[in-house]
Amino acid sequence: MTSKCRVPFALAAILMACCPLDSITAADIYNAVNPDEAQSVPTHSDYALRIGPRIDYGLFDLHFVTPLIGYAVGTGLRPGQAPIVYKTTDGGESWLVQPLDCGWNPKVIAFADEFRGLITFHDTSGCPEACQHRTAALLTDDGGETWSRVDYLEFQGHIMDVVFDGAGRAFGLLFHMRRDHGTSNSLEFTYTLLRSDDVGRSWLRIRELPQPGYGGIRHFPLRLHEGQLYLPWADGSIKVFDTQGKLLETLETGFELVDDLVVVSESTLLATAASIDPATYQGTHHLIRSIDGGGTWQILLDGYALIAFARSSDEFGVIVNRGHMGHHRRPLDVMAHTTDGGGTWRESESVLSLRSSIRRRVHHPSAERDLLLLHTRVVEIDHFDRE
Repeated sequence: MTSKCRVPFALAAILMACCPLDSITAADIYNAVNPDEAQSVPTHSDYALRIGPRIDYGLFDLHFVTPLIGYAVGTGLRPGQAPIVYKTTDGGESWLVQPLDCGWNPKVIAFADEFRGLITFHDTSGCPEACQHRTAALLTDDGGETWSRVDYLEFQGHIMDVVFDGAGRAFGLLFHMRRDHGTSNSLEFTYTLLRSDDVGRSWLRIRELPQPGYGGIRHFPLRLHEGQLYLPWADGSIKVFDTQGKLLETLETGFELVDDLVVVSESTLLATAASIDPATYQGTHHLIRSIDGGGTWQILLDGYALIAFARSSDEFGVIVNRGHMGHHRRPLDVMAHTTDGGGTWRESESVLSLRSSIRRRVHHPSAERDLLLLHTRVVEIDHFDRE
């Protein structure tokens, strides 16, 4: 079942009084009631770090089809603000923005090419009893000018991550929370790997995943590299599947929890992991790396770090906490950068509270640029090749 939800990105739509379109610069996107200013953080000669100003929308996902064409999706921070879609055709210098007047909570935006893409969302109508029992998405085949809702009646829950391969196939992770309201039964969480061969118009179950065996909802980041799917799991392992859903191997990290994963190459993997005390459920966090395809792991840093970018097996950057400042004890973070696999680190000047809210990394090999999507900020990292 489909229904149209028009989001006109063409400049001609400016003339449409009933549905005006705004063309805004990268700086103008981030208008807020009391916005923080954008800032360029002094680093060193290897890269430039620019932090966008705080914006008035919570951004849920960011996807670039090419170094120039990109999309973002989010929803308002204030009651009554509609979900929104942003589109840029100049690498983020300017954006077209339009409310997505469909009344749902977007989760993921992903594109197979410049024209075909989808937005997954959580339909909250009927909450709490029924809102976890509808799976749907918005599809476009004209670069976001129009979106059509598709309901996947054979599924329950919402699709919480999507990746496309070079052939235009989509892979998704379906999450469903089962709860018997009015009873003392505990929550039950299920996760299922999906594949779509028609850019999200329909999905196939390719793998039912085991019960996570933990007491809360977690987002498991789905990664795709060289035709293999990588999925950090609740037991601290990383499961590797082929595109048919066959489990190829389980990579044991030796930790109880893996929060994040970057597959740099077939042999090199970066991850953030934690050791959990079973008595207190308190965690000790680490940045870890494997250079033998996940066979063995080395701790590179102790403490809570988020992976910001990875250019090779030896050159990567993380955001780490270096203390607090002021009487409000606001987090004080730095970008730590290594070019020798973690043997030595060079740090930027301090920035405020970035590590706690990274939602997406976007890497542009041809443009030598990385983008980090935070809750209300976008961080741009431009790399400079060394002689």
